[in-house]
Amino acid sequence: MSLWKNILPVTIGIGVLVVLFVWVLPAGQSLQGQQDSKKLEELEYHNTMLLEVNTILEDRIFLLEAQTDSLQQVLTENNQNISTLKKRKDEKIHRMDRYTDDALFQYFAEFNTTSSTDKE
Repeated sequence: MSLWKNILPVTIGIGVLVVLFVWVLPAGQSLQGQQDSKKLEELEYHNTMLLEVNTILEDRIFLLEAQTDSLQQVLTENNQNISTLKKRKDEKIHRMDRYTDDALFQYFAEFNTTSSTDKE
């Protein structure tokens, strides 16, 4: 009988452990699985939102690059115009440096030594 006294509590303990492993632990795991699936859905939502934002930003980058190219072209043209104007100015200055005093006087006074009768 003493053997039955020890076997019965051990059997009941093993039965309780089996019930715990069969029903309680899978329920806890399914709860954790639900939490994982919720987290997965949340991450997927954030991923789609980031993809949309990425698409918008890529479009803006394309527009900004096109604008940059246009501005670069305008800048190049302006630099060429500045170079041309500087070259013309330097040529005029060089030409003015070669004038004599009388030629400078005639240039600035718009003085002409020919008479009106000579023109006809």
